[in-house]
Amino acid sequence: MKKNNNYLVADLMLAAALVLMFCDKVNKWIVFGIVLAAAIPIAIGFCSPAKVRNNSGNTIKAKPEDGSCDPVDVKPGEEYYGADGVKVGDRVYKTVDGSHVIVTKNGKVVTKSAIGSIMNTVRGGWLDKCPDDCWEPLFNS
Repeated sequence: MKKNNNYLVADLMLAAALVLMFCDKVNKWIVFGIVLAAAIPIAIGFCSPAKVRNNSGNTIKAKPEDGSCDPVDVKPGEEYYGADGVKVGDRVYKTVDGSHVIVTKNGKVVTKSAIGSIMNTVRGGWLDKCPDDCWEPLFNS
């Protein structure tokens, strides 16, 4: 499967619909159609693994989403596709399906779309404790 940022595609579609909504000569059904069509990349995002890009300058750990409990190294400049979470410094961040995140030089985790950011805030984000036993190796790494 391609590693497209489907949430970003939906962001752009919804932004276009918002702009067109205020144009007098645009049929409102077109705007409604664009909003409705934005549901497609959002649904695809729900079914796509998360991607992490490490721009931190340090190796970070990622928990694979494939059921493996063993964390993998993500070296500086590398991307890892299929992350359930990442450990940056001594903190663990849960990524949500379909989101694309970047670990910055100062260790901040930035989501590369508005919808992905909302999803990571609601269903993911920084964790204080292990959601289940399979997260322990990442927390202890």
